[in-house]
Amino acid sequence: MANLKTVDIKGKDYVMVHERIRAFREAYPNYGLLSEILSIGDGVVTMKAIIADEAGRIIATGHAQEKEQSSYINKTSYVENCETSAFGRALGALGIGIDTSFATADEVANAIKQQEDMKVQSKAKKAAAEKKADEANAGFQDAMEAVPNATQKQTKRIEELLFEIGKPLEALLKKQKVRTLGELTEVSAAAIIKSLENLVKKDGAA
Repeated sequence: MANLKTVDIKGKDYVMVHERIRAFREAYPNYGLLSEILSIGDGVVTMKAIIADEAGRIIATGHAQEKEQSSYINKTSYVENCETSAFGRALGALGIGIDTSFATADEVANAIKQQEDMKVQSKAKKAAAEKKADEANAGFQDAMEAVPNATQKQTKRIEELLFEIGKPLEALLKKQKVRTLGELTEVSAAAIIKSLENLVKKDGAA
């Protein structure tokens, strides 16, 4: 069998699938090379390649699986890529083009491309998530800025009630995590007034 052309991928030589097929046809002109889809669904295909002799006896097989969304190439050709990989592995099982590696150049290049595409997609997803978080935070800040602060009437009422029950203003400010009563919102101020008024009523009832 003639020497097969190889492709250098990251310092290692690999044989292309078409080179294995050419050598196979020259060495075994009467053998058959068939492919069979074992399963396909949800964007995933699994295939089996079969090499049979003149009598139909199975001499070698190879399997491969591809995901439609695993790379940009697979979005349009994942079935074809899967068949190519299955052929390459079946021919490797027959002993063709395995001097440097059982895997073919097509198979290795496709795996590297998928890894690169996954990294790109991962970065894109991360960027999209960060953008969404920034937008949500900006929306929250806008919403908080739109909430009106406590009125002077409310802050004055709170001071009166605190004085009446003998509760220090500093304790309330610390609990509400604000520096002044004016930093309270109308809603929180109203709730505080109601709570303090209830305490005054209880003290009066006692």
